[in-house]
Amino acid sequence: MQPSFGLREFVAYFEESDGRCNPIDDSLDGGIMLYDIFDLHDCSVSKKTEPKLSLYHAVMDHGVIEVPPYDDPLVMKGGAANAESFV
Repeated sequence: MQPSFGLREFVAYFEESDGRCNPIDDSLDGGIMLYDIFDLHDCSVSKKTEPKLSLYHAVMDHGVIEVPPYDDPLVMKGGAANAESFV
């Protein structure tokens, strides 16, 4: 699937750098961004699989957004799929 910035309406185009081009010289705070809607450690698939949101704080520093690994404490994980888990 095409990567996105939180929602599929916000398509993310990216590529691995080969070192020949510099990233854009722009920085911004993207706020809280969707990481995934399922627990990446739950390998079981069933009709009763509950969505479990995970979010992270997206910050672009000189054109680069570093996404932390799923197990990093910077990834906020909730139980049920509701925004109140992160307030």
